[in-house]
Amino acid sequence: MIARRRRTNSGSDNKQPNLSFQGPSSGIYQAGNQEKNYTSPPPPVAVSQSDPDMTCRDRSNEFMSAVKLLQSRQQGNGVAHRQNRALQQRSEFTQIARHIGRDLANTYTKLEKLTILAKRKSLFDDKPIEIQELTYIIKQDIKSLNDKIAQLQTLAKSQKTHNGHHQHLQTHSNSVVVALQSKLASMSNDFKQVLEVRTENLKHQKNRRDHFSQSVASTPTLPPSALQGHTGSVLLQDEANHTGDFSIDMDALSRGRTQQQLELVDEQDAYIQGRAETMQSIETTIVELGSIFQQLAHMVKEQEEMVQRQLQLSSGKLARFADGAAVAKLDDTSVLVTAVSKTRSSQFSFFPLTVDFRQKAAAAGRIPMNFFRRELGPTETEILTSRMIDRSLRPMFPEGYLNETQLVCNVLAMDGLNDPDIVSINAASAALSVSDIPWDGPVGAVRVGLVDREVIVNPTRKQLQHSTLDLVITAAANRKVVMLEGVGDAVFLHDLAKAISKGVSEAQAIVQGILQLQKQIGRPKRSYDSPAVVNPEVAEAVKSLCTSRIREVFYDDRHDKISRDVAIQDIKASAIEELKGSFPDCKEDLIGEAIHRHVKEIFRSLILDEERRCDGRTLQQLRDISCQVDLFQPLHGSALFQRGQTQVMCTVTYDSPEAAMRLDPISVLTGNIKEKNFMLHYEFPPYATNETGRPGAVGRREFGHGSSSMASVCGGSLALMDAGVRISEAAAGVAVGLVTRTDPGTRNITKYKLLTDLLGIEDYMGDMDFKMAGTRSGITALQVDFKLPGVPLEIVSKALEQGFVGINHILDIMDKTISKPREEIKHCGPVIEKLSIEAQDRSKFFGVGGHNLRKLRSETGVTVTPVDDVSFQLFAPNSEAMDEAREMIDEFLADEVPELEFGAIYKGKIVEIRDIGVMVELHPKLAPVLLHNSQVDQRKVHHASALGLEVGQEITVKYFGRDPVSGRMRISRKALLAPATTIIRNLGSPS
Repeated sequence: MIARRRRTNSGSDNKQPNLSFQGPSSGIYQAGNQEKNYTSPPPPVAVSQSDPDMTCRDRSNEFMSAVKLLQSRQQGNGVAHRQNRALQQRSEFTQIARHIGRDLANTYTKLEKLTILAKRKSLFDDKPIEIQELTYIIKQDIKSLNDKIAQLQTLAKSQKTHNGHHQHLQTHSNSVVVALQSKLASMSNDFKQVLEVRTENLKHQKNRRDHFSQSVASTPTLPPSALQGHTGSVLLQDEANHTGDFSIDMDALSRGRTQQQLELVDEQDAYIQGRAETMQSIETTIVELGSIFQQLAHMVKEQEEMVQRQLQLSSGKLARFADGAAVAKLDDTSVLVTAVSKTRSSQFSFFPLTVDFRQKAAAAGRIPMNFFRRELGPTETEILTSRMIDRSLRPMFPEGYLNETQLVCNVLAMDGLNDPDIVSINAASAALSVSDIPWDGPVGAVRVGLVDREVIVNPTRKQLQHSTLDLVITAAANRKVVMLEGVGDAVFLHDLAKAISKGVSEAQAIVQGILQLQKQIGRPKRSYDSPAVVNPEVAEAVKSLCTSRIREVFYDDRHDKISRDVAIQDIKASAIEELKGSFPDCKEDLIGEAIHRHVKEIFRSLILDEERRCDGRTLQQLRDISCQVDLFQPLHGSALFQRGQTQVMCTVTYDSPEAAMRLDPISVLTGNIKEKNFMLHYEFPPYATNETGRPGAVGRREFGHGSSSMASVCGGSLALMDAGVRISEAAAGVAVGLVTRTDPGTRNITKYKLLTDLLGIEDYMGDMDFKMAGTRSGITALQVDFKLPGVPLEIVSKALEQGFVGINHILDIMDKTISKPREEIKHCGPVIEKLSIEAQDRSKFFGVGGHNLRKLRSETGVTVTPVDDVSFQLFAPNSEAMDEAREMIDEFLADEVPELEFGAIYKGKIVEIRDIGVMVELHPKLAPVLLHNSQVDQRKVHHASALGLEVGQEITVKYFGRDPVSGRMRISRKALLAPATTIIRNLGSPS
């Protein structure tokens, strides 16, 4: 790294020098009044293809425009960006590319001119000086272009040297450079061939022309008069088509053609054919050159996107009283993370780390839509994000550090394109790195997607809509995986492994950038009180007293979860009682801790050295599995999945579209969906583990996690198929564990074993909980928790393969119970129908104030949901309810009144006088119709009372049908004040 000092004007009277550094990353940090910049390397960007019909000149213009745009963006990135070495290289790359584009455009113009001259010059022109000069100039241009392309290639190679993140650009640049060199060399040869062939053949043609004239003149069979008008008539006639064909006076030749004349014509035809092929080669080169402009434009666009999308970190400006604070910014999404840790160790036996992620509505420019219009408790999304951040950071804390620590993540701004979760992880990593809190980080986090089986790093929200994978990867130095969490659409194992490897590689640049940040302004790590060390004599006494008894418990595979735990607790209690007398000065909790460590050591040794699990299974063997469906007839779908002693009962419930969960504006902005019509509620009651507790509110553990979560995947899939839900494939889940032996000095893994279908005690005693779900086609979800500070990619890949084998085995067992969704919903299942109501009948269907709809729902349980202006969806809990609802709807829409005839005149009774008109009842079963003031009389009427109209009075009106928009009936009294020509009808009379 190279450090440089620079001065900037911050607008303050106390101006101090700022320190920035060059390297693969830069950023903004500040300690006191000193500010530093860190920018992570940008992710690869997919570039769309240009129009294939574009000409070479159009592509060169496109290339030049892209170069100018990139140059303007780079000039506006500020002093910090120009100081960055990687950005300086990209700027130099852009300048050379711009020069190449300009020179290529000029060369293309000269090439056009040369082509025109080569095609239109007469074959008998003995002065091809203009063509020679132009060809020489183009040769010099090609030489200059080759030199600049060599510089471009050197810079492209250096991209990988200074920043491994740009390997894709280096490869792409090399391919473009090689293509340029090849095409320009071909162009140079074509020009040389055009010059040589043309110069030689022009001389040869002149000699042949003279010889041809002499031979024709000496031919006895050809009269001299026949030569008039024909001598020297061999000309290039078809200049418009550029075909180079000769036109010869066949009449003159037919009277006396010699063998020499025939040979001459053959030579001329061969020359013209060679010339046409040469010009065609030049034209082909011009077309192929256009693709090079397109590739160069793509390179410049990639550079422009890389300059634009950068992760920036700042520290020292906000939250200065915290032990550590950092603000991370990706595009326009910013997150502030603070880290505070108490100076005294807690009394807990575990590390009390708390992570609170808050996604405020103000960050998205919205106001909370609850009653109080302010932020309330954490949402489900905030809890899940907090857990993900926790799993990314917890493994990196040193063993024995038990001080209470809290991280608070506040989303400051959201741009709607980038999810703040990975930004929060990187900000938390930076905050802990620059603080004095003991931590073995940093870590870096990225999100990866798969579009057309191509990996995209940090995709935007729009790109995720087309991605089959949404995976968050947290990695430490040396390409070690710390955390994985994501969902996918049956992603192949090969593609998933490729995405994980790519994400880990990209995270390395972020790790290196934070290390430089820590080196520049990080505080020295504080010392802390390590847990009390057990006396070696006590440890030896524990081993001699408990080893055989503990091994006996773990060798007895007749034990279940409860009996095994009870047996271990009995050994622990009796050992403590015996050792208290021998070591009265040793605290009881220290003796218990020594026993616990020894139990863990024996448990792990049996797996690592003997490949023996406590329940007698092999390392890849599943527990006994049983499945049942259709447990309770009234339920829409139900299933019981049991694996070992773990039981999961799943039920499926259908409901109307109105029951869909409407998401808040922030969730809509970050999650791409406005409502959820599929919801999974996971519950973990206390009795499931023989404990007492208070059921009710959902705990943080039950949001997206649980000891039986993989069994819930299997049971949920069975219940969905039992309910007749049209799922594409059945899904199953399994947990894979890891037990390792590490080097005490380096903490590197020296030996490991993977365990399929993890037990609770294996999760507690082991080093990894790799939960994965999928179908026979691929992986659909995964979540990985590590207790180690990073695991190599090799172990992660093997865990994926081993887990996928277990998933397929479970699916084989599930298929024996139910292999596909039911063809029809159960008789107790819901019924959905579509109903069309004309506009004029809506009032009868709804009833006064929606009375009919409320009555329909309360008496039958049927819910009515509007689809469009005339269509409604009826959702009934069962077929009997739907039948009853149909009868009620028929009653609502019963048509016992005669149809009104357009243009007919009816007598009605005034039932109400309003300010805007009078309400006229035309029939007892028809709703009163408004006769507007404008239709009461020929004169302008402000109120009906002015004409002496009263309630109960009969009046005559003319019917003009219904309004096409509102469906209301239209009547008029004014139309009848003209001479009447229609029969008056009274709906009340029998006639």
